[in-house]
Amino acid sequence: MSMKNIIPLISCVLITFFCSCTSDNEEDLFGTTTCDTSNTSYAQDLVPIIERSCFNCHDSDNNNGNVTLEGYTNVKRFVDNNRLIGAIKHLPGFAPMPQGKAMLVECEIEKFEEWIQNGAPNN
Repeated sequence: MSMKNIIPLISCVLITFFCSCTSDNEEDLFGTTTCDTSNTSYAQDLVPIIERSCFNCHDSDNNNGNVTLEGYTNVKRFVDNNRLIGAIKHLPGFAPMPQGKAMLVECEIEKFEEWIQNGAPNN
């Protein structure tokens, strides 16, 4: 490869390196945000997250790992055995969920935690 061909290649690599995103978390990318977890509702706040992030693998048709998160009763079962929070927080000893995808954003996890701390009501 001649020097004439190497210079553009090196230039592209350097431009890509210096222009790439160096932030790897939500706070660095978007700044500090506030997360309102007061009055967290299963139906209004958590069901949309579950549908968007979990149903590809864990609805009644795709009962992967024998885990169905469709309907309050099913979700509550995994809340009661701590598997839901362990999985979404990627805690040791739990399969990190959503599998093969990025962790839920911190605010979504905080909403689940608040709801669980309040007794996981069917609200």
